Amino acid sequence: MSNMELELWGEKYQLKIVQSRYANNNNLAIQLYCRNVEDDGSEWWKPFATLTTNVNENHEDEYLATIDTNNCPWAESLISKYCLGKATGRYEMSGFCTYPIYLMDKAALKCFEEQ
Repeated sequence: MSNMELELWGEKYQLKIVQSRYANNNNLAIQLYCRNVEDDGSEWWKPFATLTTNVNENHEDEYLATIDTNNCPWAESLISKYCLGKATGRYEMSGFCTYPIYLMDKAALKCFEEQ
């Protein structure tokens, strides 16, 4: 189990992954949590972002995921940096956004999973 690090807005965030499934189609859902350290040294993990988005398509592979590049414009670079998955070259549209579909790496996700 390892931490990922993401630098945004002049801050560095230590991140972990929580995997789940969307209820309506069983597609992979990935939530990111960041480490929070209090002044007294105590720490806890708080919700940071949802890396995936749920669209109408039911993915044929359990590790295909639609990546939320609208709310997380840094998502693809994070996935690349930590080898979490590979772009399939496919996209899904929802509203005015076009989202890339990635085949996520089961072992890599597990490595960064929050326990």
